[in-house]
Amino acid sequence: MSPAFTVTVAIGGRRIAFARLMTRLTRASRVAGGLLAPVGNGVRVTVGNGYNSPPKGAVPLATCNIGIIGHDHCRNQRFALDLYPDATWNRKILAPASGTVSFIDTTPAAGPCVLITMSDGNNVTICHFAAQSAIQVAVKQKVARGDVLGTSGTDWIHMNVDYRPKNTRTCTGGWIPDTAYFCPVAFTGSDAFEGQDLVPDGSTNQLFGPFVSSNASYP
Repeated sequence: MSPAFTVTVAIGGRRIAFARLMTRLTRASRVAGGLLAPVGNGVRVTVGNGYNSPPKGAVPLATCNIGIIGHDHCRNQRFALDLYPDATWNRKILAPASGTVSFIDTTPAAGPCVLITMSDGNNVTICHFAAQSAIQVAVKQKVARGDVLGTSGTDWIHMNVDYRPKNTRTCTGGWIPDTAYFCPVAFTGSDAFEGQDLVPDGSTNQLFGPFVSSNASYP
């Protein structure tokens, strides 16, 4: 049998083991097609509230019927993340993906939300801007991943993905939305978070991470 050997590749004057290089390229490819933390490059982010994390006194999300229960956490917290950046965060919220701003919601008590429709038709919602005046984008505006959306008014950022079916009233998973609701999407596949598939296991307050943002550096 031939002796084991390692193939190396020279990049910029450095020699990198081929296996290590492929790992880097694979991760870069996955991040390129997914979502990034909505904060600047290098900021460490922990998840304080994860999948299936209803507020105190709410209907347990394991039995939450998205079509009839009107509470906010029944429709967008099923596969949502409340992200807590570390002390290096400068309160700027960055676009986690490229797309078009399709809605700005000024009603949430903890701060307004910006909804971005991505190229795959799914929407990513970012909440807890300091005020409507703190939002630096407008409806119908195209944004690139890493663009500054505005500044935060809390210590955390709410982030969730959804899709809104036009020709059917059934979400993947069997939920039936009505005109006021939408279908929650987990952070997997093309919507993976920081290159990782966050696969739901059905548990209450399923946490992930921590993560280190690979989004753009702050302007």
